Amino acid sequence: MKKFFSILSLAVLALGAVPLVSQAQVTPRNLTTLTLSATTVATSTTATITSQAFPIKPDSGFAVVPNFVLSGADTANVTFNFAVSVDGTTWTTVTPFTYAVAANGTTPVIGFSNFAPHVTGAGANNIAYARLQSVTNASSTRTVTINSVTITRNN
Repeated sequence: MKKFFSILSLAVLALGAVPLVSQAQVTPRNLTTLTLSATTVATSTTATITSQAFPIKPDSGFAVVPNFVLSGADTANVTFNFAVSVDGTTWTTVTPFTYAVAANGTTPVIGFSNFAPHVTGAGANNIAYARLQSVTNASSTRTVTINSVTITRNN
């Protein structure tokens, strides 16, 4: 019996010495801070503010995280408009992906919107590239300063 417990103890110790390898299934994300052609939008206007193209993989959407602030007190919407392309060179004249978020005066707003791949009439599944095309400022009294626009999508 003593020999049995000795062997059992050695087996338990041996199992404890073997590192258990486990991995979570993770889909890596690609973060891109867009380079903008301008960072200020005047009152009550849509400014053409373009960015570099970013690819969209099949069965994958993208999310947008804008960071902006108004020049004074107001809660008007700021709308980010994205154009799409099949080749990364020729862009649509319409912006099928738009994200409107309310401003908070001089307090910076960091928004979030997800454009899913499979949404009837508005999904990002069958496009190859997207880019920021314009920004609309609905405030009639305050300008908008865009601090950054970050895109996240699957690798």
